[in-house]
Amino acid sequence: MKPCDIIGIPNKFQSWRPYQEEAVNWILEQWDNDREIIALEASTGSGKSVTAVAAAKLANLKTIYCVSTRQLQEQLAGDFEDAVVIWGRQHYPCPRFPHGNLTAADCTHREYSPCPKIYQCPYKLQKALALKSNLCIVNYAFFLHEANYVGEFSGNEWGLLVCDEGDLMDDELLKFVQVTITRKQLDRCEIEPPKFKTKFKSWLEWAEPTILKVEKSIADLDNTLGDYLEEEIEPPLDLMHQVTDYSRLYSKLNTFKELVDENWIAELNSHEKWEFKPIFVRGFGDLFTKHCSKLLAMSATMQGWAWNLGIEDEVPFHRTPSTFPPENCPIIFLPVANFSKETTDDEAITGLVRTIDAILDNYKGKKGIIHTVSYKIANILLMQSKHDGRLIGHQEAGARAEVLAKLKESSEPLVLTSPGFGRGVDLPYDDARFGILCKLPFGDLGDKQTAKRRWSGKSGERWYLLECVRAIVQARGRIMRAPDDHGDFFILDQRFESFYAQMKDSFPREFREAIVW
Repeated sequence: MKPCDIIGIPNKFQSWRPYQEEAVNWILEQWDNDREIIALEASTGSGKSVTAVAAAKLANLKTIYCVSTRQLQEQLAGDFEDAVVIWGRQHYPCPRFPHGNLTAADCTHREYSPCPKIYQCPYKLQKALALKSNLCIVNYAFFLHEANYVGEFSGNEWGLLVCDEGDLMDDELLKFVQVTITRKQLDRCEIEPPKFKTKFKSWLEWAEPTILKVEKSIADLDNTLGDYLEEEIEPPLDLMHQVTDYSRLYSKLNTFKELVDENWIAELNSHEKWEFKPIFVRGFGDLFTKHCSKLLAMSATMQGWAWNLGIEDEVPFHRTPSTFPPENCPIIFLPVANFSKETTDDEAITGLVRTIDAILDNYKGKKGIIHTVSYKIANILLMQSKHDGRLIGHQEAGARAEVLAKLKESSEPLVLTSPGFGRGVDLPYDDARFGILCKLPFGDLGDKQTAKRRWSGKSGERWYLLECVRAIVQARGRIMRAPDDHGDFFILDQRFESFYAQMKDSFPREFREAIVW
């Protein structure tokens, strides 16, 4: 049986990739044995999406397919014709006031002032299609919000939740449950700090009156909105953004009240904002698992995944060998300097720029990608490289799609220079013939949450190191997308040698075999 013989798998998938059919059969076997949560580790470009969808189709499971970025949603939509993609509300126009800047996230539909075009709302129409579909493609932020607050993407009717890049699930949970209160919100609601800033019981005492203050602000904003709607005047965009932000804060605070414990931290000394964050999310895995009958998590790097989510039962795990010849994408170690935060100096930066310029000299007609890990290094390269005319970058995460499209569509040998493309982007064949990793992508220990998590014992240290391993493997995987693809991957941080010696067994075999010392 070919993949395209399965109803719902497009005709372009005429044959199985190596080990792909074996993985499908393994998944079906686990489901036949009533294993509700399973994990698949498969290398970049091995066809994980077809594997998951084929298994879902064969098992006749209504499926939510969850990814981390809009680019991946678009990519999957192009692969599966019957899939329905849904974005967040802010990506759909408001039909009630179509000539302004309002979106479905700024919905003005109220009981006292029903929207006359509510049934023409593009977001609601797309959501209805998604809920009826057998394959719905969402991103993590949308899924967690809709499933846990709204409730429509939840329930046994969804037979399967596929979590692509499943090793990111704990990071997505961290972002979902943490609470951020801006200075504007603090002032408007007259929110006072907890009596004891470091004690979670004091946070609990603080939460209830704070929720009431936020609720009052929402009511006041809604009253102001009512004055505009009574005259059928489009309300100011800022007003609608405030309604959305305060409503989201209200939901977050209620969730916070249920989840907070001693393993959270509070950052309340900043003038710009206050934040409450969990150190680990080991108690929150059910914010995923309770919304479906079965869960399939997949990634090229799945070590420690179940532990991070607090899944206590042993999770069936399947690893498919890589079919990519290691020599097609050698990992070339060029130890330019130690790029730890403490030791990076002007000399190291100068050496970095010179080395990258030399690499670009050798790839004059080729596109590539430079993983800078930080915007600081990206900006230095964009300003100081003699190849600045080839380098393209972005100053904020929201511009990622635009700069990626520029790289792919251009006939020029452009080089994407960014800290934001270590995952979730395909650069096959001539889209990128080389990649450069400037420094090891360790988590930022200047972030209190990351630091607390790392120093929480042996398990925290293990998590911190594994996150770096995953990031390195994923960065290399951006330019190697098929067995006949080829490119060169450079690592310039001196620390890689000692780090690799410490974590060698955590790197996939194919990665280890590709290193050129």
